[in-house]
Amino acid sequence: MFAAVQGVFAAVQGVFAAVQGVFAAVQGVFALVGGATAGFLLDRSVPTLVALVALSQVVAAALLLRTMSARARR
Repeated sequence: MFAAVQGVFAAVQGVFAAVQGVFAAVQGVFALVGGATAGFLLDRSVPTLVALVALSQVVAAALLLRTMSARARR
């Protein structure tokens, strides 16, 4: 019985590690894209950069509030 539990645990750990790797890769790609976009806009139009950053912060805050309220309802 113990060996079976160990086998299941090892399989879950492998999947979890793969998911963490994919998440880290996606996060890294978007960090590079965001930095390149910010650099491009900094050279072209500072007001556009400020507006884009402000908009992204508003969207992030809305998503956070939505997530927090959904968890509170559980």
